[in-house]
Amino acid sequence: LMECPCAIDDAGAELVEASNRCLQAFHYGGRPTESVRLANTASTYAEHVLGGGHPSTLVAWGNLAASYLSAGRTDEAIALGERVANQSHALLGAGHSSTLVAWGNLALSYQKAGRINEAITIDERITKQSEELLGAEHSATLTRRSNLASSYRTAGRTNEAITIDERITKQSDELLGAKHPETLAKWVNLASSYRTAGRINEAITLGEQVTKQSEEFLGAN
Repeated sequence: LMECPCAIDDAGAELVEASNRCLQAFHYGGRPTESVRLANTASTYAEHVLGGGHPSTLVAWGNLAASYLSAGRTDEAIALGERVANQSHALLGAGHSSTLVAWGNLALSYQKAGRINEAITIDERITKQSEELLGAEHSATLTRRSNLASSYRTAGRTNEAITIDERITKQSDELLGAKHPETLAKWVNLASSYRTAGRINEAITLGEQVTKQSEEFLGAN
């Protein structure tokens, strides 16, 4: 999610920021219908108040596209995601953090739709850009590298996925700590890659470890 720039309408900035928090809550709470409804309201307001070419409007549209994806409305997510990615690229530049986020979200939509080669092409590009702009150890870079591993795994390129997953789980553990939810999620991804590769015993061992840690750190519910 993009930070709102300073020189914008205060009401518009506040709405985008508030909707970001609510959308995250709805997303992680498994409430896609409410997420779509709120994202629709925020994007309509942002477009009306700030205009269709404003960076915060692009954020609002990006949130709506992500909500569509969570709700299983993949075609709508792709159509809007392509619009946001291309406009962000033109307005903010290829290396802007918001542009990288927009392309990354579009890649996830492509992956969900089975357009895996297109997803991989984007994931490889933005992972490289993120490494160059933010550094190999930045949390955003780890996330993009993790998404790339997921695309490789989906495409059957399991060994490449495992190589990435093993690297980023260690990096995430060092950067964020063993108790951080993002670290636990990356260990889950590694277990999934092991399972896909037929390394079942390793997948079970890791899965049991992560389940126990999740219960201890996050609670049984």
